[in-house]
Amino acid sequence: RAILPAELTKMGAKVDEVPSYETREVREDVDLLMERLDAGAVDLITFTSSSTVTSLVDALKGYPVPVWPRIASIGPKTTKTAEKAGMKVDIIADEQTIPGLVAAIEDYFRKEKVW
Repeated sequence: RAILPAELTKMGAKVDEVPSYETREVREDVDLLMERLDAGAVDLITFTSSSTVTSLVDALKGYPVPVWPRIASIGPKTTKTAEKAGMKVDIIADEQTIPGLVAAIEDYFRKEKVW
């Protein structure tokens, strides 16, 4: 997010931004995804950033609103974006990392005795 380099620069730091990943929109297999959502064949959707929420919502434009399965979010900002999109977030990682998200998912399913 842009806030971190801006705030560090205000404090006198020299900041070089080096992208470590890129989120790309995928438009393939949307029909298949909708088919599986409608059939209840998807147990969980994970979101690792607000942009992944937005990308999925954009990909589903023009389709009926799906019945969402369980939703797992990497953190509060992503959760807020998902909730604004009409999703109920069931799992929120305590530690905002991929391992933290995986741990939160494991804990959730153990408590639900789904596994």
